[in-house]
Amino acid sequence: MKRKILFVIPCNNSLGSFLTETFRPYFIFIKNKYSVDFAVSQEQSPSRINRTNDLLDISFLNGGYYKKTFSLEEINVENYSAVYIPGGLAHMINNRRLQNFLLNMYEKGVVIGLICNGLICLLNIKLSNNEYLIKGKYLTCLSSQEEKDDQTDTPFFLETALIERGAKYSSAAPWKSHIVIDGKLITGQNPASGRLIAEAIISVLENK
Repeated sequence: MKRKILFVIPCNNSLGSFLTETFRPYFIFIKNKYSVDFAVSQEQSPSRINRTNDLLDISFLNGGYYKKTFSLEEINVENYSAVYIPGGLAHMINNRRLQNFLLNMYEKGVVIGLICNGLICLLNIKLSNNEYLIKGKYLTCLSSQEEKDDQTDTPFFLETALIERGAKYSSAAPWKSHIVIDGKLITGQNPASGRLIAEAIISVLENK
């Protein structure tokens, strides 16, 4: 089995990514002897905004982990056993390059993990039968109540949008950890779910 995970980092410095959802899974994978590559979701540097002011986030941000990143076009899908999408408001931009990339990964049977607002990346993906990829899928994301609590100015509630496209949504109490596994699709609700989603991805990979 390939022991290599691809992290796809959003790129929009006015919106930012949630670093807690990046570095905590990163170190779980490293601890379990997986290597990690970083790809950027658009043709620019990865978002460097630290949205938590957490000292561990800042340490990760300044640690050079993003020193080498790849474009999606440089990625050979066959080299990776899983792709992981951390959250962040930068995903609010409709990114067809990333959607096509994830569809290719999905069709090749690669394990896909997404957390929090990262689920936006799946929202507009359609399969060859013109059905939404998420239709009938069990999943989670940042809940509408959490978005209200966070007082973030977003154009829609992701929970509602996923349900409207046929997803079978579930959540825990606000800001409690929660993950959902549906085959090779693994989703986490919020930043508190970072450790659990990494462990779930490893479990699915090692029990295929």
